[in-house]
Amino acid sequence: MKSYQEIREEELVITKNYSKKQLDRYIWSAKFFRKFLNEKFFWFLSILSMSLIWSVFIWLEFFKLDLSTIFIFVVSHFIYWFFRGRKDTIKLIDECLPELDLNIEVLEDIRTERNQCL
Repeated sequence: MKSYQEIREEELVITKNYSKKQLDRYIWSAKFFRKFLNEKFFWFLSILSMSLIWSVFIWLEFFKLDLSTIFIFVVSHFIYWFFRGRKDTIKLIDECLPELDLNIEVLEDIRTERNQCL
């Protein structure tokens, strides 16, 4: 994980030509992304991707769309999520979340410093 100072140096380079409005949008987008970095969002993404895969097989007529196909889809996603997907998601969130929180803190500090200079 990067330190506060490393993130600050990177963000100062990235945001050096940003206006106040652009910086506010940049901070808002980081906070918006932070809200979606949770287990439920990744569960939704996994079921969406598995739906797309199953849709291709149904479209190619490997399977017909009926109750048994839907049941197989739900069971296969359940098995995937509870034996692999959930662990991978928690690992990803634990790796990314502290750095993203630190990044948001750095951006808010940069905004505060710029507002004091004006």
